[in-house]
Amino acid sequence: FEGPMKKLLQVEAKKEYSIVKISEELKKDSSIISFLQKNKLLPGNTVTIEENNDYSITVNINKNDNIGLDKFIADKVFVH
Repeated sequence: FEGPMKKLLQVEAKKEYSIVKISEELKKDSSIISFLQKNKLLPGNTVTIEENNDYSITVNINKNDNIGLDKFIADKVFVH
């Protein structure tokens, strides 16, 4: 892949990214992991950033439903 990994929190809206990594901190929290699995926010999947504001980030996985993420999670999911 090209370029460095970025946090989901730092990427531009209206662009598509590939999920590369979930931080260890999130992996320790079973409720967060089940949320990520249920919504397919997993490495290898494609995510489109619909909106990115001061409070949350709205993403779209594999062109399905939009999902709102809080900043805590978006700061710990890495994409390229």
